[in-house]
Amino acid sequence: MDNLRVFIAEDDPVVLMGCKSMLRILNHTICGSAMDGNSAVQSVLELKPDIVIMDINMPGCDGITAADQITEKLDIPIILVTGYQDENFINRSTKSRVYYYLQKPIDEYDLKSAISISYARHQDSLNLRNNLSEVSSRLEDAHEELHEVKKELDTTKQALNDRKIIEKAKGVLIDKFGMPEVAAMKYLQTTSQKKNIKIVAVAQDILRADKEFNF
Repeated sequence: MDNLRVFIAEDDPVVLMGCKSMLRILNHTICGSAMDGNSAVQSVLELKPDIVIMDINMPGCDGITAADQITEKLDIPIILVTGYQDENFINRSTKSRVYYYLQKPIDEYDLKSAISISYARHQDSLNLRNNLSEVSSRLEDAHEELHEVKKELDTTKQALNDRKIIEKAKGVLIDKFGMPEVAAMKYLQTTSQKKNIKIVAVAQDILRADKEFNF
């Protein structure tokens, strides 16, 4: 994995120089560096590198705190580095959003592996989030489509029910009053217009009257 823009946060100038040298050998670009946590946070947020190598024990604020402040605003892989084993630092680092943990002294192979694994994990994470976002979007579209289909089905169901009521009312007019079918339908339409109500409402009135008075 060549030519990534790497930011280094390291308070030991000798270690910093060595890390820069190894990164150049690995064909990566050093886009910036800092020797304290606060400067590291500010510079990373401005430069937006591809990956950050962050020493844990730094002045200003420690590397874990700096990493947390960075990942609150940037989605970026961070490798934490320490010169000694500290249970507290280890516990805190496992709870932070860092991608890899290295212990000094670091050689070229360690650095190459850490960068490759961290960057690959970050890409996998991005792909997963993108896929989840796409699936979520598709589910929302499907939900909207189902909602529209349900509305259409409900409308169709209501129309069929209205048609049955209208046909029954026509039957009453035909059977009880001897109206031809065309005249019965015309009566329903005319009454609907005069009363400014739906034809099905006129039909319902006729059916209620037929039931109540048994025409």
